[in-house]
Amino acid sequence: FSDQVLPNPLAYLASADLWRVPRSISWPLGYVHGDLHSNNVICPEFQPTKMKSAAPAVIDFDNFEADSCIFFDIAYLELDLAMKMLIPSPAENRRLWLEASAYLAQSIKLPDYPPLPAQFLPLHVLILPLRNMAAQVVKQQPGDFDVAFWISRMAAGLSFARKRKVSNSERRLALLLAAQSLRKALDELGTSFEVSGQSLWVDWEENQEPSNEVQSGSIDQTQGT
Repeated sequence: FSDQVLPNPLAYLASADLWRVPRSISWPLGYVHGDLHSNNVICPEFQPTKMKSAAPAVIDFDNFEADSCIFFDIAYLELDLAMKMLIPSPAENRRLWLEASAYLAQSIKLPDYPPLPAQFLPLHVLILPLRNMAAQVVKQQPGDFDVAFWISRMAAGLSFARKRKVSNSERRLALLLAAQSLRKALDELGTSFEVSGQSLWVDWEENQEPSNEVQSGSIDQTQGT
């Protein structure tokens, strides 16, 4: 589907030397749920007589932290919603995912109407408030907080990819989102990545188990179906 080359987030996770970051960054700290996916958000039933619904309730605070980067919850919930509303197994959804994932990695602030096929719109409606929230926080410290958001998104993708009860398509898609977020973070930092070593090809085949080896080079987006 694509011949785009992306930095390998697993390699950057394993080696601090790859970052070559010219400066340090700061990030917004606060309460973090740590596992904020849609199954941990309870939405009360709409009450027509009151013309409103009660506020959603969040459950399962086993991974709660009182002083962590608040962007992680936003990024992880966005990823979970995307996986459930655009299941990556059908080939047509995989093609849309390449468009949608690249679109979501362009900017933190999203337009009201995305330049994507109609089947992406329901997901966009749910993601838009999350991105608006993140954009408001970024305004407090532009530059640093931009980078913090994209690194949090990379971390969310890697966290999702390591889960045992996900399909290989979901795992590889999470890795794709992490790689695109890493590239955006590197762009914001004014640095680049070099393609070295053997590329890791992202294959969509469900019966192929992912390799445990960490490649030092880059990720080529899938060219198979």
